[in-house]
Amino acid sequence: MRERHHALERTAAGWRERAEAARRELAGRDQHERAELEDLNRRLTEAEAGRRRAELEHAEALEALSQARLEVERLHTQMAAVQHSFWRFGRH
Repeated sequence: MRERHHALERTAAGWRERAEAARRELAGRDQHERAELEDLNRRLTEAEAGRRRAELEHAEALEALSQARLEVERLHTQMAAVQHSFWRFGRH
């Protein structure tokens, strides 16, 4: 009975060692996965901030382009009016 008890103790100790090794392995994987997740979250946050900056810069560039087009149209209109009055003045 004593031998059987010792054999069961050795078997139990083996299972405890395997369980502890599995726990350590999972803890190591968990730590690695947490670090990877933190890195991905950081990179995602940076990418989203970059996208928002780019969208804002794009909107500002579109507004500047729109203003420039309006100014060009206004100057064309003024130039046409001045040319028209110049040629009219020259005929008199």
